[in-house]
Amino acid sequence: MIKPAFNNTSQRLRITRQKQKTEQNEIARATRSNPKKFWAYVKNKTVLKSSVGDLKTIDNGIEVTITDNMEKASAFCKYFSSVFTKVDASHEQRVNLTSDTTELDIEFREEKILKMLDKLNVSKSPGPDDTTPQNFI
Repeated sequence: MIKPAFNNTSQRLRITRQKQKTEQNEIARATRSNPKKFWAYVKNKTVLKSSVGDLKTIDNGIEVTITDNMEKASAFCKYFSSVFTKVDASHEQRVNLTSDTTELDIEFREEKILKMLDKLNVSKSPGPDDTTPQNFI
């Protein structure tokens, strides 16, 4: 019994796509004689719809549909405030980096540093510290 419903849906989808293709071909053929029709079709397809659709939520065990914009905003606020909460800083573990007594054995050579600075691309934008490569040259 599932198969006939699938076939019906498949047929409707195929018919819809054929109608869209026929419409697009008609518009393409009429472009020279009626450019207004072409640009109306383009505008119709490129319009940005920026509204939020209706929301369904469960309130006291009852499914409710929210249509009012202010109620939608409140529902989003309630949801996101429950998901994104501030972490209590008293439970964080603090690490004291200055008490580490191990020494790093790093050797810096002037020749190597100058060689690396010569490889910098001066046309690059500054990094997060707002320092441009020109400052190193």
